[in-house]
Amino acid sequence: MKVYDNAFNGNEWFTLIIFVGAYAFLFVLPRRFSLQDTFLYVLTGMFIGNFYDHTISIGPWNFYDVNDNSSFEFIDFISYFMYGPFAYYFVYFWDKWNASPKHIPLYILCWSLFSMLLEYIGHLLGVYHYLRGYRIFYSFSVYPTMQGLIFLLYYFLMHEKKKNMKSGSIG
Repeated sequence: MKVYDNAFNGNEWFTLIIFVGAYAFLFVLPRRFSLQDTFLYVLTGMFIGNFYDHTISIGPWNFYDVNDNSSFEFIDFISYFMYGPFAYYFVYFWDKWNASPKHIPLYILCWSLFSMLLEYIGHLLGVYHYLRGYRIFYSFSVYPTMQGLIFLLYYFLMHEKKKNMKSGSIG
């Protein structure tokens, strides 16, 4: 086990502020989607983010450790929930701005850069400890992939809603 820190400091504060702030903002925003869709977007963001994190942060790759040490801590559990609201915001603002699908690459680029900024701040505060030559810019390939999957879910749900409205089904 590798220990980076033993104090309650920047990495814990970053995780808690992102967690509380992201969920608070989620409840403050005017509702755009049903409760079920909102819950699905948040769960999808949590799942995709944690899937990628656990794919590259554990053996055999083990490209980074999270927070104070290489073993699991309670703050790691809280960090599992940080990704969820951002998936919701991703589709929320896309839907709100009624953007054209031709703008998807630019939208994904902007969100990927924003994601990189948050990861960089997290790295500076000791949330992420890169190992085995991993560099933050490697994460740039992960963010567009994650966001593309969230777009697929969004467009699938929108297609199903339109289909249900045409057939007179409730959905």
